[in-house]
Amino acid sequence: MAVISWSVLALPISKPIGQLDAFGVAIDHSMLLAKLNSMVLDYSARNTVASTHLSEYLAKQLPVLSPESYEKHDYEFVIPRVSELTYTAWDLQPFAEDMGYAGPPFHWDEERRALLRAELDALYAHLYGLNRKQLRYILDPADLTAAELEDILDPWEEVTDPLDPDGYAARAEASDFPGETFRVLKNKDNKQYGEYRTRNLVLAAWERLSAVNFDLDAYRPHDRSAACRSVRGTSAAVWESV
Repeated sequence: MAVISWSVLALPISKPIGQLDAFGVAIDHSMLLAKLNSMVLDYSARNTVASTHLSEYLAKQLPVLSPESYEKHDYEFVIPRVSELTYTAWDLQPFAEDMGYAGPPFHWDEERRALLRAELDALYAHLYGLNRKQLRYILDPADLTAAELEDILDPWEEVTDPLDPDGYAARAEASDFPGETFRVLKNKDNKQYGEYRTRNLVLAAWERLSAVNFDLDAYRPHDRSAACRSVRGTSAAVWESV
């Protein structure tokens, strides 16, 4: 199973589709949407929910970060990325405006969307208190060496560069770990891109964030994922302060 969350208007929803009623300001909805779609929370759900249906009572047991977990710079990092990932049609214009965005819908750009999601996943791994080894484990347990797997709580890593493709391939080939976390995603990425792209993008984003000690004010995003910039040329001036 996978946790897939999205925003809809206040319309009736059939019971097989889990519905969480979130009342309040759009910014709070966006932060909730970001953490519900994070790979860390998805991993937790995969280990706690046996069926393919995420009932409301099960959803409320997931380790969702409280609003008190965030600081102002977290909002400034997350909100523009969530806005761009969600606001791709005029239907959601009121939602975008409530988040402080006054521009047109964002163009659907697969490569850019993947980068934005990777940055959010890397940030949420940090907000959940994970270290790089634990993030590597969640993305693909086969990435870890036998020595690293001996104590998953110990941040020590035998691997110095997890983004080295040859090293990753060798570790995955040698691994006898009995399971996979995101097998379908991994297989899909390998088929479409010739690599486990999601893993590579998330770890690359983690490296950029950790390089500035997760100081989001000092963070310099990937060239194609600069915040508050639409590929249609909308300038950052359309954003109001969060």
